[in-house]
Amino acid sequence: MNYQFQETEERAQRIAYLIAGFINRTLTTREHDELDLWVEESDDNVELFAQLTDERNINEAMAFMKSLDKDKAYKKVRSEIFPQHKSRRWLLPVSVAAIFLIAVGIVWLIRSKAVESTLPSDDIASTTDIQPGSAKAILQLASGRSIELGKQSNGTIAKEGSVAINASEQTLTYAGTEQSTTTAFNVLSVPKGGKYKLVLSDGTQVWINAASSIKYPAVFKDGERKVMVEGEAFFDVAKDEKKPFIVQVNKATIQVLGTSFNVTNYGDEPTQTTVLVSGKIKVLAANKQQELSLGQQATIGTTGDISVTDANVQAATAWKEDKFVFKEQSIENIMRQLARWYDVKVVYKGNINYHFSAKISRDQPISTILRLLEETKHVHFTIHSDWVEVGQ
Repeated sequence: MNYQFQETEERAQRIAYLIAGFINRTLTTREHDELDLWVEESDDNVELFAQLTDERNINEAMAFMKSLDKDKAYKKVRSEIFPQHKSRRWLLPVSVAAIFLIAVGIVWLIRSKAVESTLPSDDIASTTDIQPGSAKAILQLASGRSIELGKQSNGTIAKEGSVAINASEQTLTYAGTEQSTTTAFNVLSVPKGGKYKLVLSDGTQVWINAASSIKYPAVFKDGERKVMVEGEAFFDVAKDEKKPFIVQVNKATIQVLGTSFNVTNYGDEPTQTTVLVSGKIKVLAANKQQELSLGQQATIGTTGDISVTDANVQAATAWKEDKFVFKEQSIENIMRQLARWYDVKVVYKGNINYHFSAKISRDQPISTILRLLEETKHVHFTIHSDWVEVGQ
């Protein structure tokens, strides 16, 4: 992790005290407000807070601390970060050591109070926790044969004519050229709780998100390259001026030459969106068309009208980097994303009229992101074996 923040020694120790108090449930109202202000200062603080209050991380740290002389270890880390010849108000630059100082301080404070449990019992009601998704998909060949992809995938798994189809744990690749005049279409489907990467025969790279699919030819022919997408995918298109690249979604067509963009086309989302990351694309819908510039987003509503606005590129493409980035999002928007990645159902009790912001890795169990959202005091969750209850 590369957290971007500066802290004095006293501030780092204070943060350790506040987070330890949050875990032990001993904070006063004023201290809780102080912690909230620190968390809201930056996205990095949000993610650091989530990591340091993750039950798994705390248990591992406490087990490790049992074998340490905690006082000696704490002093050693402190002396390396804040040398004696520096003032105690010396500011810490970007540094993993600062995080370690805070983490050691938290575990030290917890153990000094002889606390056995790591999280407040009523923080998130839970009968179990739900683990994140992984690389997995199902490939359907033109013949109708289906192949499961994931951990066991390795090497050439099939051929479409003279085109070799190779798979690894996370990526499916097409290599070779097809001489036949018949076009063989394949479908790559990624279930809930999954993610996979596809490299098409022209070198175009496609990242497919959970609960999504893409239909494409084993090799592109004639004068265009065309694929069909349901769900969400990120494209890095190989440039070929003689063969424009076309992505067909439910209500629109996206035309490009060579560029990268994210398209979201889920049936349970109120709109379809296309976010341009590099290059230039044209979006066509309902007999209208719009060209996008860098950093713009095209949104298509139920009537097919196209609305172009500035996009939050980081939030739109965070899933590709295995992160969740929410910027002033409704709980419904957030839970739809979590439901797809963690393969859970969501049940609501009451209306939550609040917009949330959060940034966290997608490799965390669901309780970690839910605990982060609960910190706002505007929502409460109950985790069951395969569903999550959302209430106030």
